[in-house]
Amino acid sequence: MESIALKAACLLPLLVLQKPHKRSKLKEHCKILERRLVLWKDGMFQDLLKEGNTIQRQFRYSSCNVKKTDPLQLFTRFMFHGKVRSALRVLNENGSKTGQPLSLSSPLSEQNPSLGTVRDALYNKHPGPGPVSPSHCLLTTTPPSDHDPHSVTFQQIDGVMIRRTIMSMDGAAGPSGLDVSYWKKMCTSFKRESDELCNSVACVARKMCSQYLDPSGLEALLASRLIALDKNPGVRPIGIGEVCRRLIGKAALCVLRQDVIDVTGSRQLCAGQKSACESIVHSVRELYDNDETEGLLCVDASNAFNSLNRGLALRNILHLCPSFGRLLINTYRFDNHLFIDGECIGSKEGTTQGDPLAMSMYAVASVPLIEELDDVATVYQLWYADDASALGSLNQLRKWWDGIATIGKHYGYFPNASKSVLLVKEESYERASKVFEGSGIVVRTDGVRLLGSPIGSKSFVDGFIKDTVDKWLLDLKVLCTFAESQPQAAYAAFTHGLFSRWTYFFRSCDVPPDHLIALDEMIRLRFIPALSGKQAINDLERDWLALPIRHAWLSALPLADHGFDLHKGSFRDSVCIRYGWQLQNLPSSCVCDSPFTVDHALSCPMGRFPTLRHNELRDLTASLLDDVCSNVSREPPLQPLLGESITASTVDGDEACVDIAVDGFWEISHQRAFFDVSVVNPFSKSYKGLTLPAVYKKVENRKKRKYDDRIRNVKHGCFSPLVFSINGGLAPVSDTVFRRIALITSEKQNKPYSPLINFIRCKLSFSILRLTIRCIRGTRKSLYRPSVYDPDVALSDGHIINCDHN
Repeated sequence: MESIALKAACLLPLLVLQKPHKRSKLKEHCKILERRLVLWKDGMFQDLLKEGNTIQRQFRYSSCNVKKTDPLQLFTRFMFHGKVRSALRVLNENGSKTGQPLSLSSPLSEQNPSLGTVRDALYNKHPGPGPVSPSHCLLTTTPPSDHDPHSVTFQQIDGVMIRRTIMSMDGAAGPSGLDVSYWKKMCTSFKRESDELCNSVACVARKMCSQYLDPSGLEALLASRLIALDKNPGVRPIGIGEVCRRLIGKAALCVLRQDVIDVTGSRQLCAGQKSACESIVHSVRELYDNDETEGLLCVDASNAFNSLNRGLALRNILHLCPSFGRLLINTYRFDNHLFIDGECIGSKEGTTQGDPLAMSMYAVASVPLIEELDDVATVYQLWYADDASALGSLNQLRKWWDGIATIGKHYGYFPNASKSVLLVKEESYERASKVFEGSGIVVRTDGVRLLGSPIGSKSFVDGFIKDTVDKWLLDLKVLCTFAESQPQAAYAAFTHGLFSRWTYFFRSCDVPPDHLIALDEMIRLRFIPALSGKQAINDLERDWLALPIRHAWLSALPLADHGFDLHKGSFRDSVCIRYGWQLQNLPSSCVCDSPFTVDHALSCPMGRFPTLRHNELRDLTASLLDDVCSNVSREPPLQPLLGESITASTVDGDEACVDIAVDGFWEISHQRAFFDVSVVNPFSKSYKGLTLPAVYKKVENRKKRKYDDRIRNVKHGCFSPLVFSINGGLAPVSDTVFRRIALITSEKQNKPYSPLINFIRCKLSFSILRLTIRCIRGTRKSLYRPSVYDPDVALSDGHIINCDHN
């Protein structure tokens, strides 16, 4: 059974979960699923396969007439599903085909058809296995028994780690058709069944890390869907493996990452070291400016990951990092299948680009090569995956180059001279040309690009920075256009996408302030007005907008599935409320004949909006408490007073009640906890001159004076006021309450605390914002009220015939 179990698990979604047609509904899905499961249990796989092929042909024919999606709609769809990288690619397209998938029959070059097709390039990029050189193999004999890692090393891979890992993943589906979003639902939404699934995946992960498994049983799990991306020029093959395989790899690296880093150290910085690229760039820049350094040689390898000598790599990794070796042997011991357009290409050498284990495998496998090159020449080596850099004298750099060309081929590292660059100072150019004569390396004196940052002369660095900022301006210009109709999606793309890219560039390169003037002007004069609807902002408001937004609703992605999306009017109103700006297009007077202001709208009883706001926040809090506490009640009456002494400010009516009461919330099982909800407008005239913490404290104390004494002395319980601000903020006591809810939920459901508290805060913030905007924009009185007629009179006057045939 072991040899077919994983294959059956990977085939089940393909054969059982296909929609019968595009317009099928839930009821039809349930019936078809029951029928297919019966066929599956009876072993009628050919019938299921025939049905699936028929459905796929129908979808393929119908997809030929699909119209090209508008860029704005495509961008919005990606952002509302949390796919920031895909949304940013929409900004960068500008008619370019770079990064677009190619079909197998597409020519590599329309101008030069003799170069062949994409199919030819893919077969060339997946070569056959190379010979293993014994002189470069560290594992010369069978390792002793104590060389193998103990199984206790991987006991920490459990269901909790699997669930935590899948929640941090994203990406498309492998051959089975289940992408990460489906796996997230399967691992979290079905309680006991989800726990069993996570535990089963953890069991497979532990077994793959600690035992040698039958390759035939792993064949389906290790298969990948191959995509050929246009490099313009060239093709980049990307393998999209099964989500389960990627999940197992990421979970294993959580345990093994430190072992990999201990082996690679500072020799190879692609193993997961923090700020690795920035450290390489700053180190190279500092070494190059040294008077003793004559040149910088940046080497690019051809098809590095797919050409890595797999047999030699697995043997050396098993010797250098035994805890990592067994997992890689189970993964790469035999050929992996890559499926594209109905064809299968065998991956016989190297790693699969897209595999979470690929970078760590390459890091450890390249360590012996780097150490051998240390003995060849006296240079400073800095490696990030296949991007190698060396600094030193010209003669030593030439020795190093000859060594990497000679020794590298045994490891599957083939340096590409035409893409490698030697950077020297102007006085050394002629000598460098002679030393590297016949090597094919390009010698330059201006500068080179290293890991996305410029190295070289001041003019080259300034020009590189200017070109980079110009590209940013083009992206931001498109984003400004999108922000006019989708401001929340544009803002999230800016903060979670563009700004993250800019941050890396700022950290790795010293950008003069004068290069950013145009960028700042576009942000201030075009982007912020497009987001907020406010035509101009002053210097103080610009400083406000630059402040951090931690724990605010603005920091969340606009995920439609969780209710975190706002339409453009609500988003702009929320921004204006947050920063105290005047809202646009408000009526001059309320239906109650009072002047219409935000402060009045939030308290006007017409339309019952304040009551509805209060009740929805009460119900949302009660629903959160229902999951973690017992005996949750809404608006429980307080016990009547029978001579008890209470303070004068305490409510004393017999019908007094609070919003929520629960048992055992504050670690005392028999004590009942009471909560009362209040929403405050910190911009109200009654709080003028007070800071936000002072406003919170004032409202909390008012609630405590009203209820605390009676609840403690009569009910023998505890009271906590739940105070919210209209822009989604929480008062200190409220924050403590919801932290406690997140902590109890974390302990009961075995989930990490930090994501839970962030989700609760976002949920509350968006609920408060929507309720606040409804108070301001909601219709308090119908402008048209039709007369109500008696239907009998209408039937009589209209001479309508009774058509009842019963």
